[in-house]
Amino acid sequence: MNKNFLSFIHLADIHFDKNSGDPHDLDEDIRNELLRDIDQNVISKIGTPDAIFVCGDISFSANSTEYDTAKVFLFELCDKLKINKTQVFCVPGNHDVDRNIPMSSEGFLTIQEKIETATNIDEQIVKYHRDTIFNNSLFEHIHSYNSFASLFRCNISVDKPVWTEDFTLNDNTYLRIIGLNSVIISNHNDTLERRMIIGANQIPKNEDNVTYLSLCHHPHECLVDRHQIINKINQRIKIQLYGHKHVHSLNIVNDNLIIGAGATHPSRSEKEWIPRYNWLTISTICDEGKSNLVVKVFPRLFSKDSQSFEPDYNSCGGNEFKQFFLKHQCKNGIKIESSNKQKSRIKEEDDDTTVEKDIMADLKSISDREIAYDFFSLSYVLRHKLLSDFGLITESDEGIEHQSIIERILEDLRDRDDIKSFHDSIIKIME
Repeated sequence: MNKNFLSFIHLADIHFDKNSGDPHDLDEDIRNELLRDIDQNVISKIGTPDAIFVCGDISFSANSTEYDTAKVFLFELCDKLKINKTQVFCVPGNHDVDRNIPMSSEGFLTIQEKIETATNIDEQIVKYHRDTIFNNSLFEHIHSYNSFASLFRCNISVDKPVWTEDFTLNDNTYLRIIGLNSVIISNHNDTLERRMIIGANQIPKNEDNVTYLSLCHHPHECLVDRHQIINKINQRIKIQLYGHKHVHSLNIVNDNLIIGAGATHPSRSEKEWIPRYNWLTISTICDEGKSNLVVKVFPRLFSKDSQSFEPDYNSCGGNEFKQFFLKHQCKNGIKIESSNKQKSRIKEEDDDTTVEKDIMADLKSISDREIAYDFFSLSYVLRHKLLSDFGLITESDEGIEHQSIIERILEDLRDRDDIKSFHDSIIKIME
């Protein structure tokens, strides 16, 4: 299929637990049917997807073994889709929080409570982010999630509170994916009714020729600070993907499309147990001088009758998909420089030199996501030795997880033009 659109798989609330994958795992059949649905239907309907989006609750209790099981499933999904394993994007959910951290640390719980009860939540978050003694503590409860997400450069920290990635739309503008963290105050006191916090500092700035699509676990109605940030979110983020509610939903609010994934693995104790996920396609059209973003949503549900995934015809008026036309604020249709696009430091004046061309081609072919994926595929010992060999570890880095300094490492490597030799060394170790 020749594509003139972007396409994605949208999952949420997979809830891998300590028993996932054992001989008695009832949900293994659901995952198998999802993989069969992908294998038999996706390519013919939406072509080869550009990425997989997971809107939180990857695990059930933030145990490392749960993430190991999740990796096996997601990698198998990538294989079925014939896409690179780096094309997984995720955000944390409340089940990705290690509740033992706030339960065993009065100091951590106090930080969360100070944020939750602050008169000005945004100012309180900023105070802790700028506090060099406590700022890293804000992410301690999602340590296991960050270890998993670092494979895909979706880990977050005080230096990178959100992640972004750019995809090029068919009019040469950018669809910028942004991962929002809604579990800042999540802990062992969570209930279905307890509201979470995002904070205004995560909401992106407006940019010409950039359309935002966000991944977030908790939807608007689940936020303490919803009245302060909903208008800003809706003004900035055209397509919003959520999880958490275990209910599929498609809503237009102020010309924004808000999509609830439903749950891939809903609890079997729920009144309406319906495993779900979505396919999406996104493109732009220009007609009579007006530009529109065209989004097709293909809701998929597990049918108890057929015991397989099939289209949710009820949500789409009897069709396989529901189509939305959103105003597209493209000012000139000229492609801009992506914030995540790799910039070669090789001067292009010497294009006649074959060696220079080859070096530039190699540099452009290696993305930061690929390097991070391969780097975090190594054991800690091998990673540490590699960083030492390249002089990338300082005394101040002792005791700090590699996932917390990977952005600085990549920046240092590019400044030194060592990115290719560093990646070559990783590949050599892996062989």
